[in-house]
Amino acid sequence: MITKKVKVTNKEGMHMRPASIISQNLASFKSEIDIIYLDSAYNAKSIMHLMNAPIKYGSELTICCNGSDEEQALDWLDNFIQSGMGDKEEIRGDY
Repeated sequence: MITKKVKVTNKEGMHMRPASIISQNLASFKSEIDIIYLDSAYNAKSIMHLMNAPIKYGSELTICCNGSDEEQALDWLDNFIQSGMGDKEEIRGDY
């Protein structure tokens, strides 16, 4: 199992579009992929779990991946979150 901490940099946080992109893209990975936030684990392959996560701008998340392709899964999700989850307005700097 591997983990990595990341901060949400997009202004809107988690909402329907990024949750859909995340769940659809991670479905192709064999590994179990969870996002830990506020001591709760959310299955990153489930759009419903992601939509129920109260993830907002500045939230610090821990990505946990466990399986044969865990490194690739973690890299994809880390890059997606750090790139602003596809939102045009991204805020950089202090949180």
